Amino acid sequence: MWRKSFEYDKNEILRSVQYEQRDLLMHLTISIAIDNFLKIENPLAIEDDFIRELKNKSKSDVSFLNEFYRCAADIYRYGRSDNQLEFIWDGTPHAEIYRIAWHKYYQRLINDLAYHPFFNRLIIKSTVLNTSANRTLLKNALIKILKSECDVTKTASTIKKTA
Repeated sequence: MWRKSFEYDKNEILRSVQYEQRDLLMHLTISIAIDNFLKIENPLAIEDDFIRELKNKSKSDVSFLNEFYRCAADIYRYGRSDNQLEFIWDGTPHAEIYRIAWHKYYQRLINDLAYHPFFNRLIIKSTVLNTSANRTLLKNALIKILKSECDVTKTASTIKKTA
């Protein structure tokens, strides 16, 4: 895909940092969702079959979170849309600063979304339990929760109409 930017554009550096951290942060999303589910839905730490299965599950399908992660990354880049690099006087590379900032933002976003009534359940149902029924519906619900949390109101079709 052809892009209208150059290699050392702030958005390109940020996009590459987000792509490099994708697998790590998607696994982090699942572990945070499980931890928050256990804290919120099971505050007394009562162990039943489902809770034991949830704790012992080692493999998770992170491919379900690809679109969610891409949408979160796009929202973050859009919110920091200036493409001018800043001067960093201590010599730290821009990529390292963006990596730390993106990691903090994403972790805070997932922790904020944890208090949505369905977020943790959607993550667990679609990634840990691997329910194949209605995956598209679950993805759309997850994206809708993300957009409502980040106050994204315009869709691509309305943006294209105004452009």
